[in-house]
Amino acid sequence: MHRSGRGLIAISLFMLSAVAGATVDCDRVPQMASPEHGVAPTAVAKIPYPEIDPQQVADVFMAAVGRGELVVFGEPLGANALDLRQVEYVYSLHTRLPTVRVHADLKPPLPLPGAPNVRATAVTAVLDRAGRIIDSVVHCQ
Repeated sequence: MHRSGRGLIAISLFMLSAVAGATVDCDRVPQMASPEHGVAPTAVAKIPYPEIDPQQVADVFMAAVGRGELVVFGEPLGANALDLRQVEYVYSLHTRLPTVRVHADLKPPLPLPGAPNVRATAVTAVLDRAGRIIDSVVHCQ
């Protein structure tokens, strides 16, 4: 892709996020569950720590997806649109608790709004300690 095309995509993503009230950092499209998406806060299983249990994290993530918390391009994704690939515990030098991320491929890939030749192929979601999706990054090709 030409350099000007990347700028157009970044500008399109910025404009898309400005309308949605989110911020954009290149391929980062933060999404958060909110009352306007019809998602009410509920009690959920917590993320296991300090014992790391990837399957339990995957189960907590899928429960959040089932509540409509994973929103990509303004639409909540269902469990059938995801192929889970990885669970990460990322440790910062500034905080004691790790950040928990779940990476999933999208099936099928989704067209990027405003750039039909670009496809969203995967998503990485960040979970809080209560098991809610608090951030997501869309990966495009």
